[in-house]
Order: sequence, then structure tokens, then C-alpha cells
Amino acid sequence: MGIAVVMLFLVGSTSSERSASKRVNQINKGAGGSNNKKFKGGNVDGAFWKRIQHLLKVVVPSYTCKEARYIVILTMLLVLRTYMSIWLADVNG
Repeated sequence: MGIAVVMLFLVGSTSSERSASKRVNQINKGAGGSNNKKFKGGNVDGAFWKRIQHLLKVVVPSYTCKEARYIVILTMLLVLRTYMSIWLADVNG
């Protein structure tokens, strides 16, 4: 399915959009050095966790509010969708 989405994206884009994307990639390679370096991941440090904690206090003021229930329900649905996607991929081979 992922290949079909990429193919639809490439068919839908114009040649000028594709060439502009290539130019941006070439500029980024020149500015930051070679892209042969392995990606190490994001910076997950103490400042990151403090920001997340602050955002959660704003988004979810208490555990009994309706926003907290929405987050729990949406998280459960996301996990269920992920399991169903993996199951379907396994069934289809």
C-alpha cells in the first residue's frame, strides 16, 4: 500500500516540483556536508521532558476531565489500528 501512495504522489506531482525538490536536496547536502552520516535520532534530554510535562499540564488539567478521556480513547484506537494493520499485512503476505 505504501508503494501505491508514493506512486500516486509522484504521478500527481509535476516535473518542475520534482526538479525543485532535487535542487533543495542538493543545497542541503552542500550546506551540511555529506549525508553519509547515520541519523542518531532526536535530542531527548531533560529539557525535552520538561517541555512535554508543561504541555501535558496545559492540555490535560486533571485526570478526570473529558480531554484526558479523549486522549486515552484516541490512544487505544491508534494502538488497535496499528495491530489491525500488522495483522492485515500478515494475512495478505
